[in-house]
Amino acid sequence: MKHKLLGPIATGAVALCLASSANASLIGDAVNCGIDDLGDGQVYSCATTAATVDAGPEFTIVNSFGSRWSVDIDSDSITYSLLTSFGVISPADAIVISDLDWVGMPAGEIIGIDFSQTGVTPTAAAVSFDAHSVSLNVSGGWFAGSSVTIGLITSDALPEPGTLALFGLGLAGLGLAARRRVGKA
Repeated sequence: MKHKLLGPIATGAVALCLASSANASLIGDAVNCGIDDLGDGQVYSCATTAATVDAGPEFTIVNSFGSRWSVDIDSDSITYSLLTSFGVISPADAIVISDLDWVGMPAGEIIGIDFSQTGVTPTAAAVSFDAHSVSLNVSGGWFAGSSVTIGLITSDALPEPGTLALFGLGLAGLGLAARRRVGKA
């Protein structure tokens, strides 16, 4: 009778692992915006320096040339979009988005990025990051409709519940196998 239950238990554990996800998101997180002057005198500014991530852009960036960018943070990426209708060759400053802490994954850290661009010259080399912040060097050509999206690749130091369930099931299976061996001896 005990052996007939192992199949359904194993199937349930696998289903649990596949169904449970980290549900981590930046939505609801309080984040900050700042400008890092890279040596030519700061010409950029964040219209607001703190926001809570929700639907729509969190920040507007302006520079002394009249150009404006929006910074939209969603569950796992940051999109910078030029809002003005003219091209600009911008000086070397970096937009820094900090205090990126995942709701639902408190131990999560940024370990990499996915970079995509439309109508803009900066490349992935213009992005730097640490565990909880991203910096985009905005020097180069930005033109009407330009955007950069930075997907955030994260690591979570805590395993998901499904992973723990599968591990526990494996240990139970090893214990059952050892018990059977001892019973036959």
